[in-house]
Amino acid sequence: MLSSPPAPYGSAYHSPVMLEECLSYLPPSPGHSSPGHARLLRKQRVPKPDPARPLVAADLTLGGGGHSEAILERLGGDRLGGGGLLLGFDQDAEAIEAATARLRSSPHYRSDPPSFLAERCNFKDVEASPLFLEHGPLDYVLLDLGVSSHQIDEAERGFTYREDGPLDMRMSATTKLTAADIVNTYPAASLAALFTQHGDEPPGTARRIAASVEASRPHLTTGSLREAVAAVTPEWHKSSPRKGLVKTLSRVFQALRVVVNDEEKALEKVLGLLPRIVRPGGVVVFLTFQSMEDRMVKRSLRDSVWKAGGGIGLGDKRDRERTDQFGNKVTPYVWDVVGSGAGGKKEEIERNRRARSARMRVAVLRGWEGGEEEGGGGVGGRGGSS
Repeated sequence: MLSSPPAPYGSAYHSPVMLEECLSYLPPSPGHSSPGHARLLRKQRVPKPDPARPLVAADLTLGGGGHSEAILERLGGDRLGGGGLLLGFDQDAEAIEAATARLRSSPHYRSDPPSFLAERCNFKDVEASPLFLEHGPLDYVLLDLGVSSHQIDEAERGFTYREDGPLDMRMSATTKLTAADIVNTYPAASLAALFTQHGDEPPGTARRIAASVEASRPHLTTGSLREAVAAVTPEWHKSSPRKGLVKTLSRVFQALRVVVNDEEKALEKVLGLLPRIVRPGGVVVFLTFQSMEDRMVKRSLRDSVWKAGGGIGLGDKRDRERTDQFGNKVTPYVWDVVGSGAGGKKEEIERNRRARSARMRVAVLRGWEGGEEEGGGGVGGRGGSS
């Protein structure tokens, strides 16, 4: 383990994952460089920032506020002082309360006009939120799709297998379904499919776990579920650590959390609305932590097009065969993909284990003036890799 101190924005829970990489795509502010944004600017893949126009950034997954606190400092110069704003959204009322207190106590927070505002809201509903309706569109958006560490650390929330607590896993008190409802009522076949689809558990292992869970019902606590998984899972596996108990429990709990909070549908919805809430030339940064969500983000950023009849959807053969008046192919891609699947650096992974499974994907919304040029964000070129 490294002996270096945690990141200055680390809370009592954790240090923000891939923080510098996320910040590098912010438009530059006085006293701070933004190497990722500067690189895109040189390649004409983003518009030149207008210092006279206040910047509006948003953290759609506020959580403990670690990323947002760093964003607030980076944008705390003339951009925010001139009326710019950082918006924070989260469906967890406790997260909103704690992060708001944290950011308002930051030396980089300005109260007149306020440089940070927060609203309790699932990111799939942000388009209709009062904060967005008043202050949008957005120049920079961050979506950290991992579960917030303060939720994991609180045993009574039921997200962790490390401590005994109610088998809950709800990110919002308004959600009715709990993890206990699932493990106590779903048939074994449905549980096995759930563990495979949302936890990447091998089908054979998923069936054994599901059968053990069904045979040892009822399960009202995380400890009870852990025992059911442990009954058919070796604590250690010589050939593959992935098959050991700790990794298996992580996947089982992840799968339940995804279903309880309907995370797949929420992500699908936010991927569809982002082009409507981001300013053309605006940057969107995703942090993903599981293969399902990373595949969804990757495909949406790579293949989303503006449909001929209006609206947005994944491109098909007809979209790829569209041409301009000169006969040139002009597939109207929505996003210019500029950062694809980078992981955390070795030093960060050693310091912060959450970074080991992180992947960052970055895209720029096409349609800004000048984006039609070759290599830019226009409809003529694909831009980026996938």
